[in-house]
Amino acid sequence: MDITRTECPQCGSEVTGLNGRYACALCGWVNHWSQGTADLPGAEEDPDGPEPEIVPPAPPVQGPPHRR
Repeated sequence: MDITRTECPQCGSEVTGLNGRYACALCGWVNHWSQGTADLPGAEEDPDGPEPEIVPPAPPVQGPPHRR
């Protein structure tokens, strides 16, 4: 993870961010998440993320009863 700096294109103040992702505290400008310099981690890699939902297996499919 790298701390990066740029000039805010909206108000001109210096903005720092992580891996090329910025948010200006003075005017509220933010760059799009895809403009960062590194891939974002997935939810499974987030130590603060929610626990994965455990889905029980579906019951077996039963056909109609046999007629004699």
